[in-house]
Amino acid sequence: MIAFKRITVTHPSKRQRPVKVAAGGEINWITMPLEFRVAPEPLFLLKLEADVANANRS
Repeated sequence: MIAFKRITVTHPSKRQRPVKVAAGGEINWITMPLEFRVAPEPLFLLKLEADVANANRS
């Protein structure tokens, strides 16, 4: 495991070549370098209770 707050991904040849990136169900072409950062605020998620989740399974 590698822990980081920010990381930049570059291509070894240093070319400004777009890469296909999928995020949130969407596919986009993005030019490198790619920068990933941890958001300063938490992302709150809702979790169903186990009995409710099981009742809603198809």
